[in-house]
Amino acid sequence: MKNCYSKSINREKLQAGFSLIELMIVILLLSVIMGSVFGQIDLVQKRFRSEQSKLEVVQTAREFMDQMIRDIHQNAFPNVRMYQIGPGTSVLGGNLADYYSTSANNAVGIVFISPTSVRFEGDVAGDGNVYAVAYTLFPASANPGDESCPCLRRSQVFKADGVAPIAQATDYRTQVENLSTTSSNVFSAFAQDGSPVVVTAGLTRTGFNPNDLNDSVNKIFTIQIKLNVQGARSDIGTTQRPQVFLTATAQINN
Repeated sequence: MKNCYSKSINREKLQAGFSLIELMIVILLLSVIMGSVFGQIDLVQKRFRSEQSKLEVVQTAREFMDQMIRDIHQNAFPNVRMYQIGPGTSVLGGNLADYYSTSANNAVGIVFISPTSVRFEGDVAGDGNVYAVAYTLFPASANPGDESCPCLRRSQVFKADGVAPIAQATDYRTQVENLSTTSSNVFSAFAQDGSPVVVTAGLTRTGFNPNDLNDSVNKIFTIQIKLNVQGARSDIGTTQRPQVFLTATAQINN
C-alpha cells in the first residue's frame, strides 16, 4: 500500500501545471521581449518617416530648380532683336528698344534682381506668348498661408500690353516651403568673365536696349540659385529638422 500511495503522489506532481510564480515570470519575460520588439518597430517607422521627409525635401527642391532653370533659359525670348518696324528698319535704331519695352510681344529679359528676388520676361510656356515671371523669397509671418515660410514663391502672368516691365502684375504661388531662416542670399549674378554683378541693394533695369553694355543688367550672363531647405519633421537621431543644400547656375539671354 505504501508503494502504491507514493507512486500516486509522484504521478500527481508530474501532472501538475505551472505555478503562479512561474506564470508571472514567463509573462514578465514575454513583456520585456515584446516591449523590445515593438520598440525596434517604432524606431524603424520613425527612421522611415525621417528618411521619407528628407527625400521629399530633395525632390521638391530639385523639381523647383529644374523649373527655374527652364524659365531662365527662356528669359528675353522673343526679344526686340527679332522684330523690324517696316522694311529694312531695325527696332534698335534710336529709342525704339525703349519704346517697345511695354509691348506684350517683346520680352525685355531681366527686369529686377536682388539676393531674394528676380523678375524677368520670356516665353516660359513655349506657347508664343510673353510672360512676366517672378521668383521671390517670402519671410515667415503670422499671415494666413505663411506658416511654412520662409518660402520661395513663383509668379507667372501674361505680360500686359502698355505696362512698364517693373509694373507688371504678379500672382505668387508657393514653390518651396520650409527654407532655412538663414536663407537670405538665394540669387547671385555673374558676368560672362565670371566676375560678380553686384545686386545686393537690388538691380532694376533702366534701359531696354539689349546692346547697351553700360546697363548693369545687360552684363548679367548667369544667375546662381542657392537653397537651404529644411525637412518638415525632426530627425530622430539629432532631434533637429534635416537640411538639404542645393545650388544651380543658369545662363540667361538679355
